[in-house]
Amino acid sequence: MRKKRKGFFDVSMMTIIAIVLMIALVVALFEYAPPLVRYINIGQVARSTILKMEKDGGLTSSERSKLMIRLKDMGLDMTKMTITATAAGTVDFGDDIVLQIDYTTKVATKDVDGINVSTDVKNMPMRFYKVSTSKKKV
Repeated sequence: MRKKRKGFFDVSMMTIIAIVLMIALVVALFEYAPPLVRYINIGQVARSTILKMEKDGGLTSSERSKLMIRLKDMGLDMTKMTITATAAGTVDFGDDIVLQIDYTTKVATKDVDGINVSTDVKNMPMRFYKVSTSKKKV
């Protein structure tokens, strides 16, 4: 028969608790992954749009339409979005151009009270503010 090791139960319980906490952390991260991916994708679209705005001296109507289509193709609700930008032709070479995209998305949050876990859906605002200078020579 094996001799009982001192402290084996304590080490086993700590290991089990650590594994349970790591699993809970991974599950919590899965809930925040979609808003994070959405944030990154909108940021990439905003960056490519500001680069085109630099070349054109602002946001043209055709680029605004393309921007709206790209954001809609990502599955975003356009009624929850506001786009503010410097219009093309309103700035000279070297002047600032601005693109701001505001979007409100829903995020599920968990609240733990003792052994009770409740889920709540909250609106989370996202703001993408890009500033550059016009490269279009007048």
